[in-house]
Amino acid sequence: MIPTRTSVLKAIVHALPEKKLINEEIEKRFTQPEVKSFLKMSGIRKRHIVAENQTASDLAVAAAKKIFETTNIAPASIDLLTFCSLTPDFRMPATACSLQHRIGLSENCCTFDIIQACPAFIHNLAVVHGLLVSKTAKRALALNADAITRLIHPKDYSLTSLHGDAAVAVVMEASETNKNEGIEWFEFGTDGSQWERLSIVGGMARQPYQTNPVVQDDYDDENHMVLSPYYLKMDGTAVFHFAVHKIPVFVRNSLEKHRTKIEDYDLVLLHQANRLLVDMIYKILKVPQESRFYYLEDVGNLSGVSLPAVLSEALAQGKIRPGSKTLLCGFGAGLSWGAVSIRWSDPLSLDILGGIDVP
Repeated sequence: MIPTRTSVLKAIVHALPEKKLINEEIEKRFTQPEVKSFLKMSGIRKRHIVAENQTASDLAVAAAKKIFETTNIAPASIDLLTFCSLTPDFRMPATACSLQHRIGLSENCCTFDIIQACPAFIHNLAVVHGLLVSKTAKRALALNADAITRLIHPKDYSLTSLHGDAAVAVVMEASETNKNEGIEWFEFGTDGSQWERLSIVGGMARQPYQTNPVVQDDYDDENHMVLSPYYLKMDGTAVFHFAVHKIPVFVRNSLEKHRTKIEDYDLVLLHQANRLLVDMIYKILKVPQESRFYYLEDVGNLSGVSLPAVLSEALAQGKIRPGSKTLLCGFGAGLSWGAVSIRWSDPLSLDILGGIDVP
């Protein structure tokens, strides 16, 4: 049962940089024999990559402005702005502060950043949901954006093959109607003992940034290992093992707690890490084929933007029916994970804008 007061999504759009990186280019750049098989396993054909002068916030601005230019939602009606990203513009102030001005929001707007990786959308939604339900805010603009490719070592073929950049803008507001719609519940988990499995350890207080972080031995070619602390490192085997063994159990326990089952959802959306992993989790959970959805072949692994982007695309393709329920689950760096259950209105009462390219 949805609580009397909840929150609902009113608009959604995802933004992709125009620049692309296709598999053929990756095969030319890297000579390792395993590259082709890795690309096949990933299920990714191309990725959108930020240009040299482009940041995650630029993509977020484009997505937000698309909403205000094409819907009846006024910028002045937004009194809460969150920017959830691993790649903010500055150490200080919060990128959300500059976004308030760039997007043209009112000064009577609460703004702050959230730092989170792969399950970022669930965390962003939960924070915004709480502020809306508590009547601290009336209408929110929740932004998820990452330019994760900026954090990948140029010699790391595995992460280069996987990741792309994107942003998603979502407008949310509180709902006190008796309609059976909106966010039903959230569930979360964290295993901080494995934080190093997927991490960038350099550049902050524990290991401050050095003037010249790129040195001759910042990459071990023989063992395919990033040595520099300023680039993304992933223990792929450990992360894969975590996702396959932890996430299905988490989802089952969450459904049992809320007295529901996987068959009650017409669509189950997962963080699009790679095709093999997503397929395995779907199979373990026994998700019917008609309830599965993929959006990684043409965009890649979008880190914390993956889940909202797959939701945006599923809505754009008409895969979400009025009155139906959708289960979203994100997982990754932390190691952390989360899920949210959403029931949609009948008829659908949100502006679905699909994807836009950002030059």
